[in-house]
Amino acid sequence: MLLTVGAQFLLFYFDFIPREAKQINTVHMFIIIACQAGLFLCIAGLFQIFFKFDFYGFGDEISGKDLLLGFAGLIGVDIISAVFLSLIGQVPDQFKEFDPHLLGSNIYLFMFTVALLGPIYEEIIFRGYILGMLVKPDSEILKNILPIIFSSLLFMAAHLDDISENFFIGVPLFLLGVYFSFWAIRKKGVMLPILLHITQNFMAALAMMYQLKQ
Repeated sequence: MLLTVGAQFLLFYFDFIPREAKQINTVHMFIIIACQAGLFLCIAGLFQIFFKFDFYGFGDEISGKDLLLGFAGLIGVDIISAVFLSLIGQVPDQFKEFDPHLLGSNIYLFMFTVALLGPIYEEIIFRGYILGMLVKPDSEILKNILPIIFSSLLFMAAHLDDISENFFIGVPLFLLGVYFSFWAIRKKGVMLPILLHITQNFMAALAMMYQLKQ
């Protein structure tokens, strides 16, 4: 996580992206995520080679039943999150900060970055490496509650600019982290969490663009 923060700092320092969040457009967003992903995966790969740094793997074969249950559960998590945000009267940060004019003509790049590159990168980090290092091999989900909570808290924190001000907005992110972790452990890998995460971000990106147009 410190490495990804360092990568973003260097991008600010050398003026590859603007310092003001509201001025960051789709191209800047792609550069940030691509640089973070590249730096982290290179370092993680070196750790794996020299220090036997474990990676969870892509998991068992995914059945139609897994997909059905996975997507049904994802809808359930989203409903719970929507009810929670409605009760506290909050909306996710990206709806308040993102300027629709900065999308420009880069809709496809925006969707690629948010709905494909981001989910793959994040699942490899948070479920593949962080959760993968902490879980007990071939153990039940209930025996890995602490690794699930820890990796999900990191997942939540990585998406918030200011945890002290946005803690409750982060709760749905924490729930998603727990849900993706559940499937990572159940399928012994990150492939199904990646598919679920891609679906989640794709729908969120569509909802974001629709709301911005309103």
